[in-house]
Amino acid sequence: MTGIEVCEQIRGKSKGQSPYIIILTGRDHIDDIVEGLSTGANDYMLKPIDKDELHLRLGVGVQKLQERKEVNDDLSAADSNVTDYKRLFEESADAFLLYKNGKYIDCNQAAVTMLGCESKAEVLKAGPSAFSAHKQGDGELSCEKSERITSLAFEQGSHRFEWNHKRKCGEVFPVEVLLTAVPIDDGDGLHITWKDLTHHKGKEKELKRLAHYDVLTKLPNRALFVDRFKQAVAHSKRTKTLLAVCFLDLDDFKPVNDNHGHHIGDKVLIEVSGRIKLCLREGDTVSRQGGDEFTLLLGGLEHSVQAEQILERMLDSLSQPYIVDSTSHNITASCGASISPGHLMPLDELLNQADTAMYYAKQSGKNKFKFYDHEAE
Repeated sequence: MTGIEVCEQIRGKSKGQSPYIIILTGRDHIDDIVEGLSTGANDYMLKPIDKDELHLRLGVGVQKLQERKEVNDDLSAADSNVTDYKRLFEESADAFLLYKNGKYIDCNQAAVTMLGCESKAEVLKAGPSAFSAHKQGDGELSCEKSERITSLAFEQGSHRFEWNHKRKCGEVFPVEVLLTAVPIDDGDGLHITWKDLTHHKGKEKELKRLAHYDVLTKLPNRALFVDRFKQAVAHSKRTKTLLAVCFLDLDDFKPVNDNHGHHIGDKVLIEVSGRIKLCLREGDTVSRQGGDEFTLLLGGLEHSVQAEQILERMLDSLSQPYIVDSTSHNITASCGASISPGHLMPLDELLNQADTAMYYAKQSGKNKFKFYDHEAE
């Protein structure tokens, strides 16, 4: 077997490896050397062999094998990273898109699903403007705002913000957007991440409602009542009008709960709330303080007669029978009111005065309203 044949066998059995082969030959004919190198040898030496030169050649071979291994490792890692990125891009639950030169050039299935489209091709063909609301939450046109935000992302390297996107069906929905500048082919592009905030915003809205509204009646609670009072005070100062704070308590409501159960009592309270709201003007406020107690704000009053008319109408409405589960229930309400004199007073003080007036209304036979007498103080 010739040296060239041995070289061929080594290469054939290397199984993807790249051994460094030096041919030792006694022939110095150029054609034989070329044939050996073309067969797969990396180097050659002529006999007789110089040991020092052989060690030097072997050292060079070892160095080249190490360099080749490092290059292969880097290429393997790069291939692995590309594979991992593609898998992450395609399988992520968040919507991913690639943007370049004013259009989407790729997206994952999560983006297709989020936008309500049938395929990637449909998303890419439509382009960014097709999936944005006409205007954003601040009233700015999406087409103008998007240009500024895109430029900002390229300048800063990344930019996170909220955006009102639009599904294929026309539904507008809130999205958290992260733009990250990345090189794409021979130019600059953006990697885009979308997170649908619809559920999150719904939770925020629900928490805000729970923080400011009574769970049973959906009326403003005390916290929101305080805020409304501040607004009413500002309005009274601006318009030089009167402000009435009222305290209302249902008469003989306890027997409804005791005899028929709290579930019936709750239904009656819901009906009471609805009747009170129907008797108030736009801009007035009714709040449930708890149990069967309610407070009211009547603002923009030119004189106390206006408050009297509202309270008379309200007590008459509340005294009508309540039909709950085919059973009639009869209750009334007593109400006290404090009309702030020329100078506006703190809310707690006005509520205490209204509560005192309400007590006198109950003492005088119930189903009545009384005004607090400031002159009697």
